[in-house]
Amino acid sequence: MKRMGGALAAVAAACALAACAQLGGGVSSGKPLDQLENLGAGTKADYQSRMDQASEADKQKILTEANQVNAVVGAELVLDDPSAKGAKFQLKDDKTVVMDQSIAPLMSNATNWRVGDRSIDLCTDASCEYYSSWTVAPKTGSGGGSLSGYTLTLLIENEAEAANVKNVTREFTLGK
Repeated sequence: MKRMGGALAAVAAACALAACAQLGGGVSSGKPLDQLENLGAGTKADYQSRMDQASEADKQKILTEANQVNAVVGAELVLDDPSAKGAKFQLKDDKTVVMDQSIAPLMSNATNWRVGDRSIDLCTDASCEYYSSWTVAPKTGSGGGSLSGYTLTLLIENEAEAANVKNVTREFTLGK
């Protein structure tokens, strides 16, 4: 009986999570939080926590942001850096990375990617034996307008190491 109760509780929790993720109604072409396949479990939990504490009006904004982060995969991006004017970068749906070779060293010489717990991991091969983790934040136009690009920030999980490393970010605009 304990297993049945546990199973029912798990189903109820999953249903509640799905319902909470859908609060706020229709994000244009948006998906519920639990269906965003390019977000790791930790990122989804962070968004869910924010939604649980948000007003009804803010829940829609949070879900829109989650959908924007999810949409980094497949987006054609252009590095916003004078030293690499117009250099392109893309996380492909097939888990490969396509980029101009001029920026490969800036992006961990990645050839592949995977979803991390709270990041996108850029990998040097398909097995992801060697990788760097990057958080993804959407950039919007002035006044919180439409999506204009992304900021990727190198995630350093070791606190001692993080204290000695300057914050590494890469700014991208959406390609035309």
